[in-house]
Amino acid sequence: MSEEITVGDVVVFKSGGPPMTVAHVYEGSNSHAGKKFATCQWFVNSEIKTREIDVRLIEKAANPEINDGGLPRPYRQSLTPASRPAS
Repeated sequence: MSEEITVGDVVVFKSGGPPMTVAHVYEGSNSHAGKKFATCQWFVNSEIKTREIDVRLIEKAANPEINDGGLPRPYRQSLTPASRPAS
């Protein structure tokens, strides 16, 4: 069983993508009753993006301290804290 997603976690889609921060976690209602959702936020250049995502589609990021800029999985694995660009 996967770890529970909580506010402040850094997550990614199970299929890959940019790291996102969980801003809110809630239970669905009406036709989505019984499902859990997370409000996730991330940056594209300097623009913040926000989406409501079913928690079954995301997982905690393996290395949340690495800001990989949303690189595809093959490139992310070669990025280490030592090779990360300086802020």
